[in-house]
Amino acid sequence: MPQVMRIGDKANGNCAIHGSTTVTMTKAGQSTVYADGILVCVVGAEGVGDCGDHTVATTGSPNVFAEGKSIHRVTDKGVFDIVGGDYVAKSGSPNVNAN
Repeated sequence: MPQVMRIGDKANGNCAIHGSTTVTMTKAGQSTVYADGILVCVVGAEGVGDCGDHTVATTGSPNVFAEGKSIHRVTDKGVFDIVGGDYVAKSGSPNVNAN
């Protein structure tokens, strides 16, 4: 099972304007579920690329939810919602996994 992605975890991104970039998750999209004391990201969670462009998590677990939203996990995807492009989550909790 993939690791759960949290605030501060990273993704490999491909920004349509700036090319390859690392994305850092900055807003979880929920406020009550934690893994290792850090808010867990869900579909709709926000991030920012090293290039400064905004991202949104678009895929997540089919059956694990926080506040009714799918948990965002390592290998899940997101998009650069304003400029175009996408990312794949690459880091998450070392202790919490979700199907």
